Amino acid sequence: MSISNKDDRAGVKASVTTIMNLKGKNAPLAWQKRNDICDLIVAALKREGKFYSFCGQHLFVDSDTREIIPLAKCHKWFRLLYSFGVNPASEEANYVLASVLANADFKRTVVYNMSWWDEAQPALYINEYANNILKITPTGITRIRNGDDDVLMIDGETAGCEPLAADIEKAATIEHSLTDFSSSLIIKQLFDTVIYSKEGVGRENSLLILMTALIGLFFYERVPAYPFIYFHGPGGSIKTSAAVRVGKLLQGKTFQQTGADNLGPEELKVMATNMSFIVLDEANELKKLLDAMKVIATGGMDVRREYYTTLDIRKSPYQARVWMTANNVSLTHETISSRMMLMDIAARPEKKPYRSDYHVGKEFDRNGCWTELVGRLAAAMRELHAADLAGKSDLNIEDRMSAFFVFGQVLANDNGIGEKYEAAREAMRVRQNQQAAEGNPLVMLVRRLSPVHNMTLVGGKATGLRTAEEWSPILLQVVGFSDSALRNKVASVAWLRQMLNNNQHTLQGECGMVTLQDDKRSPKLYGFTGCRGLGAPSPVVEVMD
Repeated sequence: MSISNKDDRAGVKASVTTIMNLKGKNAPLAWQKRNDICDLIVAALKREGKFYSFCGQHLFVDSDTREIIPLAKCHKWFRLLYSFGVNPASEEANYVLASVLANADFKRTVVYNMSWWDEAQPALYINEYANNILKITPTGITRIRNGDDDVLMIDGETAGCEPLAADIEKAATIEHSLTDFSSSLIIKQLFDTVIYSKEGVGRENSLLILMTALIGLFFYERVPAYPFIYFHGPGGSIKTSAAVRVGKLLQGKTFQQTGADNLGPEELKVMATNMSFIVLDEANELKKLLDAMKVIATGGMDVRREYYTTLDIRKSPYQARVWMTANNVSLTHETISSRMMLMDIAARPEKKPYRSDYHVGKEFDRNGCWTELVGRLAAAMRELHAADLAGKSDLNIEDRMSAFFVFGQVLANDNGIGEKYEAAREAMRVRQNQQAAEGNPLVMLVRRLSPVHNMTLVGGKATGLRTAEEWSPILLQVVGFSDSALRNKVASVAWLRQMLNNNQHTLQGECGMVTLQDDKRSPKLYGFTGCRGLGAPSPVVEVMD
């Protein structure tokens, strides 16, 4: 009969108490007492659990409770010391911690926030919090505990995550990952709470991309470059409620959106390393966050010194996936618009008025949606495994977010909706290009130029190709005199060169841009075929009463 950690700990506590109470001439010296206490506790911890290290932290995992306890001065470690009869404020506590750190064998690992895809098995581990994990393989779904298979996931306590418990038998009946939307609880209670604008990519295309995004949340290793899902539309269209409800599904009723208006790049980086899912609300102006967002979207790593006085480097992956909401889109760089899945949300008509978030939220069946999602994830595992074995999982897709769309296309092909998914991807590409062109000042200026500035072919040679320095004074001719901010930008050759290089796809599609550079030492030349002669805007004339 095995002894539980609780019983073993009670015995060690009694021994520690006895040692502490030894007094008199024959009692051991203070340093001998400390050594004996440290030896007892270290030996007990080795019997009762395992030791791991992650990002410079040392961790102990209890084999009974499966709780992750940092070996540092924190409330969990203090509680563990009390269970052994050691006062955390005593001098012995410092010796115990130092002894554990010196004598335990630590296995390097990663503590995951939400999921981990193990390509070698293959297996997908999903966090259900409270130290429970779902293990999904191509052959089925099983529930394991934290630490099994040496997989560690946060308990969600500090982030306010509430435990989940999928109905495994019901989840196993779901056959496909990206079909059967008519009977989908996720579609009904999450994604169809908003009305999709006909001017955007449309409802069907949006639902396909949103379901791919929801499933892709859990395949971080397979979809490292994950786009930002961007709901935008008029106020009162319940777009924020729809995005937040995804967070409530993943984490619980306490999940709320984060205001993007006062958020700085450093705060966003910290959130992205410590959280699994973020909804940025009022994300109308993103210029200050652009660089941080690019790194997060492409699956980057946060690298910083552990303490400013040391040279120890801590590397933490950006595990968070970011969804956003806004009343309008203000994107001036194709490098950002191409990393966003733009969901155009329409105003709610009078016959379907705005409903209270309180009553809409009461209809939300969190565990029912979770069970369906687990079933779709299990179906995705089967479909991906079959595609990998058949050599059909590596597709040629021209898109900055190719990892995302290859992932979705493989699932769609197995679901028998490959052409439909291609149409959705193309509709999104057109929408992204449209948005990049609408918000791009350079497109507007080139269109205003006279056709005499267009590139032409004379005797097989192109004329009209110019450097950024040569284009700057030409473009200044069509900038309105009242727009001093844009005039200053166009006058800056560095800004102009950056815009020309960062928006090549948009400028090629909208203005017929052609670039030429004979070698690295020669300056880069730019030409256009889309100068339309629209001219500079008329000056604003104020009429006095």
